[in-house]
Amino acid sequence: MHLNICNLLLKKSNVIQTYKPSPSLNFGMFLPKRLIPISNSHNTLPVHQFGFRHLHSAIQQGLQVINTIFSAIENKYYCSAVFLDVTEAFDRVWHPGLLFKLKSFFHHTQYLILNSFLLDHWFKLLHKAGFAPRLYATFKNGLAYEFVPGNVINVDTVKAPTIYPLIASMMAKIHTVHRDMNASPCLWYKIEKQLKLIPSVYTSKNKQLIFEETFPNGIEFLWKEFVLLKSILSKENSPIVFCHNDLLLANIIHQGNKITFIDYEYASCNYQAYDIGNHFAEFSGVTEMDYSLFPGEDFQRSWLRIYLEEYYNITSPSRVVSEEDVSTLYQQVNRFVLASHLYWATWALVQGQHSSIDFDFIRYGAERMKEYEIRKRKVL
Repeated sequence: MHLNICNLLLKKSNVIQTYKPSPSLNFGMFLPKRLIPISNSHNTLPVHQFGFRHLHSAIQQGLQVINTIFSAIENKYYCSAVFLDVTEAFDRVWHPGLLFKLKSFFHHTQYLILNSFLLDHWFKLLHKAGFAPRLYATFKNGLAYEFVPGNVINVDTVKAPTIYPLIASMMAKIHTVHRDMNASPCLWYKIEKQLKLIPSVYTSKNKQLIFEETFPNGIEFLWKEFVLLKSILSKENSPIVFCHNDLLLANIIHQGNKITFIDYEYASCNYQAYDIGNHFAEFSGVTEMDYSLFPGEDFQRSWLRIYLEEYYNITSPSRVVSEEDVSTLYQQVNRFVLASHLYWATWALVQGQHSSIDFDFIRYGAERMKEYEIRKRKVL
């Protein structure tokens, strides 16, 4: 018998609500009915083997994994290994989509365990590859990981000739982690989620006044820019890679000829150009932003060439970096800087309602959007 199997792309793959952990198959109902009885008669599949069985889907497998871990925690006994193949499966799964689907099936505690496992798993992969410190524990509101000796990068050292090449090379290496995964960028989902979380009215009257003063066109303006950016940047053909997504200067540690990135809470699959553009946007600082520190074209081109040399060395060893390659990435990066400003502006407006940190998040968001408007006129 000859059987053709193909994916059925009936829904948009980048919409989190339509996420499905495994591809749809032709004859999806036919295969279990014919193959399972045969495999059972020959004892080829153990009872715990999941797939092609009623109530043996990825969701049930996930539930059994979490229940096994949860039971071990509750009863204070060791749980040394469960489903040895599931960790590699998670490497290639879109984590936000998986969590969205499983949230309705899990109790809150079970959901947090899975979320913690996925974050822990990324750290282990990055640590094993030499790109991140060892993770010791995850908590509801924080992480505990190995101390990293060295100096934190600042607005002066980030452009130092002995340092920025190390940063460019390290980012290129991280962008090649699990480059075989077929994932969607997290950018649009996250911005849209944050837009929906911005309060219509802030509970603090003072914050509401600041919002009205700094965002005279309200949330509608942000939604409009989101739709515009998504329509334009989605066509840039920037590769989807594993990204840090929060490479501000304080998250880069330098010691000798070594660079270490820390704080991977926002790490996920995203556009290559976004991660680089977001890093360039952070040259201006956080508490006292000075956008005159944004890197100029000559510096960017030098940085991008070093990045591409390392990236190609890993992904396409025979490929030589051309001037056209640098120019293409330069254009993409400077357009995705806009997405960085929009992302952190919407993030800040949400934090302004919920965070207990003594920081003027709303004005910070307004400053990001002010720079957004200036750069938008230059690159779009």
